[in-house]
Amino acid sequence: MLPGISALLFLAAVALGLTACALPQPTPLPTPRALTAVPTRPASATPSAWAPLPLTPTFTLTPTASPSPTATPVPPDQAVATQHHLRVTYDPAAQWVGVEHTLRYTNPTAETLSTLPLIVPPWYYFALVWQRLEIDGQALDLAQVPAKPSRLVLELPLPAALPPGETVTLYMRYGLWLPRLRVTGNETNRPMVFGHSPRQTNLVDWYPFVPAYVPGEGWVARPAWPYGEFLTYPRADFTLEWQGPANWVLATNMEPTACPAEAAPQTRCFALRAARGAVLSLSPYYTRVETPGPRSADGSPITVEAFVFAGHRGPAQVALQHAAQALEDYAAAFGPYHRRRLTLVEGDFPFSMEYDGLFFVRGSHFDLTPEKFLTAITVHEVAHQWWFAQVGNDQALHPWMDEALATHCEAWYYRRRLPDWVAWWESGRWEGLTPEGPIDGSIYEYGGFFAYRRAVYQHGERFWAQVHAQLGDAGWTALLRAYRDAHFGGIARPQDLLGRVAAAWPDAPWPRFFQHTFPQPGE
Repeated sequence: MLPGISALLFLAAVALGLTACALPQPTPLPTPRALTAVPTRPASATPSAWAPLPLTPTFTLTPTASPSPTATPVPPDQAVATQHHLRVTYDPAAQWVGVEHTLRYTNPTAETLSTLPLIVPPWYYFALVWQRLEIDGQALDLAQVPAKPSRLVLELPLPAALPPGETVTLYMRYGLWLPRLRVTGNETNRPMVFGHSPRQTNLVDWYPFVPAYVPGEGWVARPAWPYGEFLTYPRADFTLEWQGPANWVLATNMEPTACPAEAAPQTRCFALRAARGAVLSLSPYYTRVETPGPRSADGSPITVEAFVFAGHRGPAQVALQHAAQALEDYAAAFGPYHRRRLTLVEGDFPFSMEYDGLFFVRGSHFDLTPEKFLTAITVHEVAHQWWFAQVGNDQALHPWMDEALATHCEAWYYRRRLPDWVAWWESGRWEGLTPEGPIDGSIYEYGGFFAYRRAVYQHGERFWAQVHAQLGDAGWTALLRAYRDAHFGGIARPQDLLGRVAAAWPDAPWPRFFQHTFPQPGE
C-alpha cells in the first residue's frame, strides 16, 4: 500500500479450489446465526483526555537475540538484517503520532554500499513530517537527499562505505498526521487501512524501512499503484515503547514485553522477532474475543483472537473457529504456523488486508447471514500467513505467487470443511465474474482492478486447482511444503515455485495461464 507524489491507493479481493488430503479430520462448525448491525459511535463516548509525552532523542537501541520471553523462537539460520526500535506517542485528539525511531542495519549483501535506500510508506498519504535524520550520529540535510517519490524512496548517502556484514545506525525523528480512512473505492482508488475513523486508528506501513534485497536482482522497491500490493517486506526485529490513551484497546501482532527501566510511566512495551512488519490497531470500542487454537510445532497453544465492534461477538466467534481450523489444516499440509498468536481485526472500512500475524476483515462481512464472505476472507488471510508472511515474494511484479495460492487454499478449505457452500463459493464469491487472463502479469499490466482480480485471484486459482488435481493431495502438499521449507523467511522468485511444478508436471498447460517464460529446474 502507498507513494508520496500522487494519491494512489488500492483495493483487493480473493478466491477458488479442490480436494482433501491426509490432514486432521474436519469437525462440525456452528450453524450461522442472525446478526445485529454495528451501532454508530455514541456522541458521549469521547475518550478521556490524554496528553502525549514530548519526544526526546535520549534512548539507545540494545539489540537482543530474543526481545520477549513469549516471542516465537526463530531458527538461528534465519538472521535478519534490520532491527527497529520505536518510541511512539499518540494523541487521538489531534490524530498525531510522534516517533523516535532507531534503525540498525547490517549489510546482508555481497556488495560494499555507499548509499542506502529507505522506503518511506507514509509519503503515500502525505502524512510524514521529518524532524531529524542521522546516520551514525551525523545529521543529514533532507533537502539535499535524493528522493524517488513514485517509489517512496530516499537514497541516503552513507558517511562511510558499508562492507558486507558491517552495521550502520539510523536515528529518525518524525511525526505522522493520520489521514481519515477512505471508505470508498473503485478501479483507481481503493479504500485505506492506514489512518483513523471515528471508531478506529490503524498504524500499518507507518515507519521507514530498508527494502528487501534479492541477490542478483538488487533492491526491491517498486512504483506505487492504485490496486495490488507494491511493497515487499524483508523480515526485521521490532521493539516498541508506546504512549497512548490508557482506556483504548490495542490490537497488534507484537508481543507484550518488559519496558526498560528508563521508560516513562504508563508506557506499554512490545517486541516481535523476524517479522514482515509491526502493525497496531487501536480503539476505545473494541471487544476482544478468543478461541482455543491448535498447537504449535513445539506443543505450545496458539492463541486465536479477534478485536471487533459492538454486536459482532457472535460472528467473530464463528470466524475464529474457521481461522483455528484453517491454521490446523494449513500447518498439517505446508508446515507449522510460525507464531504463537493470530489476530483478526474488524476493519472500519470496506476492505480486507493481511499482515504478519494479524489481518483485517471488512466490517460489513460481520453483518451477513450466513457468514460466507466472512469465512472466505478469514481463511484466505490465514493462508497468507504461509504465502506472504513465511514465504515472501515481489508482490508488485509477481502477485500471483501469493494471491493465487492463498485463493486456492481458500477453495480447498471450502471443499474440505464446508462442502455445502462450495457452489456459492464458485460463483457468488466472485459476484458471477468468470476467471480469465494471464495470471503472471505485474500489478501494472492489467488496466483495472477487476481484470487484475479475475486473472490473478480467479484464474490463478484455476491453475493451482489443475496442479492439485494432477499431483493429488499428497503430491500437492509435498510440493508446497518443500517450497515453504526452502524459502522460509526469504523472498522467492517465480522459478523457485514454477520449477517445482515443472519437475512434478512437465506437461502443465503453461500457455493457458502464463504469458512469460520462467527458467526450468537447473537453469
